Amino acid sequence: MFNLINVWKSLRGYKRQAGAIIALVPVIANLFGAQIPEDIYKAIVTLGTAIWGIGWADKGAVEVTTRLKGEQPK
Repeated sequence: MFNLINVWKSLRGYKRQAGAIIALVPVIANLFGAQIPEDIYKAIVTLGTAIWGIGWADKGAVEVTTRLKGEQPK
């Protein structure tokens, strides 16, 4: 269990960026004329948006816990 927690903490700064990149790749591909099937397009954008949202929720949880402990956020 502690390994999973350590992995989650090590990925803390990258979830938001990874989610945004995943969501933007099909959008940018469409701008350059790539034909992506609509269901695949929606699935990729939804997955990226979910990862991005989880990253922001995690960032908010870090802010709350550090402020409750009386520490300065990193």
